[in-house]
Amino acid sequence: MILDSLANASLYGFISARLDAGFHFLRSNNLASLPLGRTDIAPSLFALVQDYIPKPLDQGFWESHRRHIDIQCLVTGSERIGHAPISTLQVTDPFNEEKDLIKYSGTGDFLTLRASDFAVFFPHDGHMPGIQLPTPSPNLVRKIVIKVAV
Repeated sequence: MILDSLANASLYGFISARLDAGFHFLRSNNLASLPLGRTDIAPSLFALVQDYIPKPLDQGFWESHRRHIDIQCLVTGSERIGHAPISTLQVTDPFNEEKDLIKYSGTGDFLTLRASDFAVFFPHDGHMPGIQLPTPSPNLVRKIVIKVAV
């Protein structure tokens, strides 16, 4: 897992050309004006634009992906996001090929993402996104999730 500010995204392009292309998309577009839903960037790269109110912790679930790396970047608002190695979590829903999704139960650590922050989750990183802050508020989040094919 990587956590940083979008201002530092260029530091991570060396990891892979696809990650670099995902960061380039985030740095070179007006993220607030992108339409909701899927935007194709390249054959192995797409963005999911989401607007939502973060949910209580008890409504969240742990997840991971086999075929994609997630770059989760907040445009507006703030949320907590959990992270844990999948080796420490228990599978509750096995791999769903169509959704590229495995669901888990377990525990992990939480961090706060704010506007212009991003987190990168690799296939071995369990994560629980979209969780409200300890003091909930009507906090509309706009998030761009870049899906990078492994």
